[in-house]
Amino acid sequence: EEGIIYFPKDYTTKYKVEITSGETTDDVTEYVTYLEVVLPVTTEIGSCTIELELPDDSEYAQKYSGGETVKVYCDFSDGTTKIFEGYIEKPEHLRTDEGTTLKIIARHLAAKLLDITVTESFTDRQISGTADSILNYIVSHYASDFTTNNVDTVTETVTLNWANKPFWECVVDLCNIAGYDCYVDADGDFHFFKRGSRLNTSEAAVEHDNLIENSGLGKDTVDVKNRIIVYGEDATGLPIIYTAEDS
Repeated sequence: EEGIIYFPKDYTTKYKVEITSGETTDDVTEYVTYLEVVLPVTTEIGSCTIELELPDDSEYAQKYSGGETVKVYCDFSDGTTKIFEGYIEKPEHLRTDEGTTLKIIARHLAAKLLDITVTESFTDRQISGTADSILNYIVSHYASDFTTNNVDTVTETVTLNWANKPFWECVVDLCNIAGYDCYVDADGDFHFFKRGSRLNTSEAAVEHDNLIENSGLGKDTVDVKNRIIVYGEDATGLPIIYTAEDS
């Protein structure tokens, strides 16, 4: 049988963390003891968790209060590839024997979209009712700080009506209808593409190499039901009870 055997790579991860407050940008890389970046697609907005070990006399110990911009760069060469940009949501100061641990939780810049609501009606009689054209439209009209350079074309038209619906929920609607995935990259550009169409040819998840932990797997049966009962009434108002069962 054909198969692939991955040989452990000889690499060293290079990274850099910058925090911008006002007009000042601080390179805090030397203080980083923990760094986690989560970059999901479609269902969630990205996040970043950073822990800085700071001496008591450090200028950064009490500097950040929330809202500052965080940028994370990471690659296997020189640490100049930006993989995350967002805003500090929660800075937490913890005392240790060595000084202060500053724990920072930041949300991806796409978190701005969670505070925007959309009220629009898209039908064949208005703008082209394809999922990509609708996405381009709502970004340009409701989130002009973002770009849509990586939005793939969809051919099927759809009809949608939104009334004060959160922006990202609208994006999820478009993804579900078209069978697409979507995310916003570190430069604020939308990526909208057919689900399962992206092939990663440069990286792999390899156990005992870069797959550090893999837990929580198993069949989730919370939404699996064996019997459904529907209650209603007919045109004359008489009650109707319908039951469907499946082993």
